[in-house]
Amino acid sequence: MRIQEYLEDFKSHLVVKNFSGRTIATYLNCVDLFDRYLQQKNVERIEDITRQTIDQYQIDLTTKNRYTKVSLSVSAQMSRLVALISFFRFLQHKGHIEISPISHLELPRQTKRPPSNYLDQKEILEILKAASGDDLLGLRDKAILELLYSVGLRNSELRSIELSDIDFNNELIRIHGKGGKERINPIGRVALDYIQEYISRSRPYLLHRNHPTDVLFLSKRGKPLSIDSLPDIINRCKARTTITKRIGAHTFRHSFATHLLLRGIDLRSLQELLGHNSIETTQIYTHVTLKDLKSVYSKTHPRENDLI
Repeated sequence: MRIQEYLEDFKSHLVVKNFSGRTIATYLNCVDLFDRYLQQKNVERIEDITRQTIDQYQIDLTTKNRYTKVSLSVSAQMSRLVALISFFRFLQHKGHIEISPISHLELPRQTKRPPSNYLDQKEILEILKAASGDDLLGLRDKAILELLYSVGLRNSELRSIELSDIDFNNELIRIHGKGGKERINPIGRVALDYIQEYISRSRPYLLHRNHPTDVLFLSKRGKPLSIDSLPDIINRCKARTTITKRIGAHTFRHSFATHLLLRGIDLRSLQELLGHNSIETTQIYTHVTLKDLKSVYSKTHPRENDLI
C-alpha cells in the first residue's frame, strides 16, 4: 500500500496522542513531501522502502536546491525526519510493517544558539508600564505581560491557563506544557495582583454568556485567545515604548531566564521553571549571561579602568 492510504489513520493517531493542531499539520505535510520524493524515485509501496531509501533521502535533504542554491536548515531537516520517525513507529505499532526502515536513522545535530531577542531589565520595565490597564482589554493586556515575565511562559502555555490553574493563596500556577506535561511554578505577587484585578473587573464583561469557558484570558468576543493574539497584544504595548527590537512571547521567556541567571539561580532550578526536558537546552542562556557579565566586569573591575 502507498503512504497516502495511511495518512488519515496517522492523523487520528496524533490527535489521540494530544499533539497540537500545528504539529499535526507539520507532520502530515512532512510525510506528504516524503511521499512525493518516493514517487520521483519510482518507489510506490511502503514495503519497498529500505534503509538505503531513507539514507538517500537524508542525503538529499542536505543537498542544495538546484534552483535556489540553498540547502534546508538543520531545523527543517529535523522536522522532516522526526515526522517520518513518528509515522513509521505508527505503522509498526499498528502492524502494517514488521521492521521500520528508519530505526537506524541518526538525526542531524543542531547547534543551539543563545537567544538574542531578550530585553534588559530597563526595557522590561518600560513595556510593562506601557500596558496601562485603563480599560477592559488594557487590564487584560497588563495581566498578560506581567504573567509572561513573572513565569516565563510559552505562547501556547499562557493561552491554555484556566482559572483553576492559579493558586492565589500559595502563589503558584499550574502550567500545561509541551507534550501534555504539567509543571507547577511560583508566580510573583505583582502578577497575581494584576490577574486578580483582571478576573474581578474585566473578565466578567469579556465572558460570553452563551459560550462559557474556564480559560483565563479571553478575546473581546469572549473566546480563548488565538495563536496570533499574543503577538498583537505585545506589539500594541511595544508601540508605546522606545524599544526597537522585534519581540514576542518568547522574548519575555528569554528575558525571564536571563534575568534569573544574572541574579544567581542554578541551571537545574531554571530547567524546572522553563519546563525543558534537557539541561542542554537551558544551558544556551549561560552564553547570554556570560556576555552580560563580561560587560559588567569591564565597567566595574578596577584594573580594567586603570583605577589601580
